[in-house]
Amino acid sequence: MKCNRKYRKSKTREIIYNIIEKNEEPISVDEIMIKIRKNREHIGIATIYRVVDLLTDWGYLRCYTDNGIKRYQFNSGKHIVTLICKKCGSIEHIDLDKILSNSKFNEFTNNVNMFNGFRILHCDLKYYGYCNGCITKINLNEQEAKMIRIAFSSNGNNGLDSEISQHFGRCPYFIFINIENKEIIEVEAVKNPYEQSHGPGLVPEFISKNKADFIVSGGMGPKAVGFFESLDIKPVVGISGLIKDTVNDIIKGKYEVVRSDNYSMEKHDKHHKDMENCDENSGK
Repeated sequence: MKCNRKYRKSKTREIIYNIIEKNEEPISVDEIMIKIRKNREHIGIATIYRVVDLLTDWGYLRCYTDNGIKRYQFNSGKHIVTLICKKCGSIEHIDLDKILSNSKFNEFTNNVNMFNGFRILHCDLKYYGYCNGCITKINLNEQEAKMIRIAFSSNGNNGLDSEISQHFGRCPYFIFINIENKEIIEVEAVKNPYEQSHGPGLVPEFISKNKADFIVSGGMGPKAVGFFESLDIKPVVGISGLIKDTVNDIIKGKYEVVRSDNYSMEKHDKHHKDMENCDENSGK
């Protein structure tokens, strides 16, 4: 890392910078912290935030906001296009300079500058769609109608006999159910890697990487609902009991999908209070 002459090198900055530089994809502060702990380094999360902000200001890093989460990547100085597949979650980065000639890009930046005086330093574009592999494997219209994948927050790994957890972020397991033509064709239990600790948006990202179309849980905060919406995953909350008693009603559309514009913290808190009352009554 070649530091700006105005600033001193430090071991902490070098460690954080090297982690980001070696990572193929943009990385969040929480993910940087996990890698630091694996390397047995002692750096606090507040220090990581301070260092990535400094390195971004100095031009060594680029900062992306992805579904409300800030991610950092080594600044190669290139103009990047990011292609994100909504089906399989694959991410591909393309050098925009290989698509557009310098004259075309310079013409665009000059027009922006002339329009409002804004000077463009680098460009990052995101496109959401379907990768070539997903397009060739499925008919997208038929897939939308016939195949769905539902994720349940679960207290155990007993498949359909598992109990739905009331805390989607801190549940021990997620049960993923594949449904085709309204028939259950596969049930999979997956350990929640963020049961003990997680940052904002990490669990919704995990559910997205497991290709779920719906997430069903006892409780969920409005911020999490917003994360799932941005990932095109439909949240269904306020559900309790065994998964096998609920899944068919989910398939038939008997439960309402919540939206961030009609789901408040008051509803979230009321649900947990109701569940606590049920637990107290059942214990009498």
